[in-house]
Amino acid sequence: MAGINRALQENRILAKACESLGQPCIFLSHISVDKAAVVEIAEPGKRRRRTAAFWRASHVRNIIASRTYMGEHLFGKRSKNRNRKTIARPVPGIVSDETWTSAQRVLRSNRIMSPRNARHLYLLRGLIKCGHCGLTFSGIGMTGSGRSYSYRCNGRQRPRELHGASGARCPAKGLNGEYVERLVWADIESFLRHPGEILERLRERFLIQGDERGRCQKKIDELVRQLQQKTMERDRVLGLFRRGRIDEAVLDQQLDAIQNEAAGLDLEIQTAAGTLAAGDRQEQFRSAESLLEQLRARLDGPIPQPLRRRIVEILVARIEACTVERDGVQESEISITYRFSQPDEPAPLVLPRSHRLSSRTRVPEQCLSVGDHLRRRRLASRLLQKQVADRLGVDKTSVYNWENNRTTPAFEYMPAIIRFLGYDPQPPARDWGDRLAQCRKAAGLSQKEAARQMQVDPGTLARWERGQRQPEGEYETRALGFLADAGAQCSVEMARTA
Repeated sequence: MAGINRALQENRILAKACESLGQPCIFLSHISVDKAAVVEIAEPGKRRRRTAAFWRASHVRNIIASRTYMGEHLFGKRSKNRNRKTIARPVPGIVSDETWTSAQRVLRSNRIMSPRNARHLYLLRGLIKCGHCGLTFSGIGMTGSGRSYSYRCNGRQRPRELHGASGARCPAKGLNGEYVERLVWADIESFLRHPGEILERLRERFLIQGDERGRCQKKIDELVRQLQQKTMERDRVLGLFRRGRIDEAVLDQQLDAIQNEAAGLDLEIQTAAGTLAAGDRQEQFRSAESLLEQLRARLDGPIPQPLRRRIVEILVARIEACTVERDGVQESEISITYRFSQPDEPAPLVLPRSHRLSSRTRVPEQCLSVGDHLRRRRLASRLLQKQVADRLGVDKTSVYNWENNRTTPAFEYMPAIIRFLGYDPQPPARDWGDRLAQCRKAAGLSQKEAARQMQVDPGTLARWERGQRQPEGEYETRALGFLADAGAQCSVEMARTA
């Protein structure tokens, strides 16, 4: 009883203090402002503390988080006995459930967005969520690298041992802070500089055409009619029970079935009504246009970092970061959801955008040289350049020059390269000269050695490869034999790799 009396007394004190401010409740104030802004709300002497009429931010937070002001007093929640059950007792509340829930949502948002003791004001603090574990990315300064910083998933923090849904250390890569912030701010600046373009895209995305609106309305009418029929079915079942036609067990079974079917119909009605309401967004579009115009005026002058952060909080609803692997290289992808309406609207105007953050270790999209083939194969196999160099019997500097297309491999290294790749990376031959040159290189032979095998002069073979002459008669037979032997040898080398 003492707990209830204390709760009633605090509710009366809080209600009186809020009336003195001309506000319905501290909860309503907290929905739009930070808790530290509401501190002096009690009259002197009401709180028997040394702080007298001053309520600190922690006091305000405890008041807002208490369910007592919503009308539910929890007895025993502070007990140290783990086996003790909490008793919930109703008390006269001063705020509605919706207002209390909104205040809790703002509390959670403030806890995530709060800069705390950070030395750097991170533009995207609390907005980046991990697509693997669901935790938040935090800004971290890079030691020994000047003023650079990055965003890292909290699930990767070894000292904290904080893991998300997977229960293990998160595999997400860190994000380059300066690059991601420039990317997001470039999108926002384009929205504000050219609002007509983004509003047109939003209209194409959300507006419902007349025919679709009519079909949606007919669907709602049909669902309402079916829901009314469920009410009639319930009345008929109760009538049968009163007349003794069915027993209590059958009655419960039928009523449960009708209740489940009615709940499903009610959910469909709400979904269809939300779709229909979302189609009529002219007022939202006008509000979005006004919002963009107001924020656009801020771009004319210098934009300090706190103001830039505030604009980001208004327009960015969520950022999700994922790590994907392509050809053995891990790359980060971010999906940004931009919001052009109030956060608490049931169907806000949002526009998603995706960006792929290229890694410093780039995979060639098109293999145009032997070095490109080597680089893609090495990255897919997760090997170092030194490891590839040991397999090819060369120095790692040679592999570096080949991959960066500074030099091309000599003919004596081609057999080892073919064994490493599992195929011949040379482009398809166009004529006799290309066929002879490619087969000779694939076999690792010089022009002099190949000419000796074909029993021709090295100068003759050189003219054949340059396209100045073509083998004829007996020389053509020797060239074809050489091509067959070189092709068989190349197949053997590739078979060794397989």
